[in-house]
Amino acid sequence: MPQPNTKKNKKPIVRKDRKPPIRIIDEYFDMFHFKQVPVSEGFIDRLFSDLVKEAYNDKEMLTLEDFYLKRGLSPDSYYKWVEKYPQAQRAHDVAILAIGNRRERGGLMRKYDSGLISQSMAHYSKRWKQGIEWRESLKQKEKDKGGNITVVMGSLEESESNTLRSKRYESVNDIKSESASLKSPGSRTPEEVAGEIHKYTGYPKRNNKA
Repeated sequence: MPQPNTKKNKKPIVRKDRKPPIRIIDEYFDMFHFKQVPVSEGFIDRLFSDLVKEAYNDKEMLTLEDFYLKRGLSPDSYYKWVEKYPQAQRAHDVAILAIGNRRERGGLMRKYDSGLISQSMAHYSKRWKQGIEWRESLKQKEKDKGGNITVVMGSLEESESNTLRSKRYESVNDIKSESASLKSPGSRTPEEVAGEIHKYTGYPKRNNKA
């Protein structure tokens, strides 16, 4: 007997396209679960896309830490990706502009402590950073212009001796009279001062007897 043709009854096999394998490019330490987690390219793209959205839309987001800490990311992991991937760096730059604008407006409207906000605004705004650097340069110029004058004060004895050495004397009596007027408690006698003047200056000239 002829065999029935079973080929007509078979349904064609439709092959589904297989998804490309996920490419792991890094890993990070999950601070919530205390374990290493693999990182794919898609993870990086989604993470920094979410960063820009939240920076614009989350009115309570005042720091970058608000974003990555609630995801269990450490600062080391976050900034490593910012430095490594150009798209992450661009998203980071946009986010800090949005956060900085929110912080500044909140300070101006007294919604936040303006003193506390201004201390860290240089991290969120190049304009603020340039302003701080400009003010510091002015302070340095004023400091350099004024300079410092150092006055060294000698002892009273040194001052007395220098005063006497700077004058010319014709007789011992002149030296005794001058030193006596400069004498202060605890200083040397006029005879001692006159002897020192003669030692260093040769004045007054003494007449040697033949």
